[in-house]
Amino acid sequence: AALEVINQMNLHRMDAVKVNDMYSFCLSGIGFDAKVSQVFHTMEARGLVSYIIASLKCFNKSKNQQFIVRINNEEVRLEGFMMCFANASQFGNNAYIAPRASVADGKLNLVVVKKPNYLQAAGLAIDIMSGNVEANKLWHEIVIEDCEVFQEDSIAHIDGEPINSGNTLKVNLVKNALRIIY
Repeated sequence: AALEVINQMNLHRMDAVKVNDMYSFCLSGIGFDAKVSQVFHTMEARGLVSYIIASLKCFNKSKNQQFIVRINNEEVRLEGFMMCFANASQFGNNAYIAPRASVADGKLNLVVVKKPNYLQAAGLAIDIMSGNVEANKLWHEIVIEDCEVFQEDSIAHIDGEPINSGNTLKVNLVKNALRIIY
């Protein structure tokens, strides 16, 4: 079946995101989700249950921070406990953080989520898992092509892999970076 797909040569062009000197193809981020990826990376078991455990371990330690974002030579201050650079719509496991994001639209969806209180956390989780996060008042999205972000912390994740990013991230969309056979 794989050889048939290759022989048909249906090519799909896919964007990529360059975060500092590393490439991301789905989602990268800073703040809470970067801390979760750091904890998840140290766990032996994989899967949704381990991801939930890592999230719970990080929730109390995480707080809103001030992100300074430079877009088109204009500086914007955004408050949130996580910021995602979404080329794709979901983290995985049908957790939709940027439902309108597409790997082939020539756009990057910058998503900022404010920290929920305990009562709001369940609603936010339901909204993310149902693909309705855009209606949540803690969620905000800006569609961009590139930006520079200054964060208080120094960690990030690139497609779920934790990295030491430093306080400054240069984020650039690379349109049509890959050609994929499907």
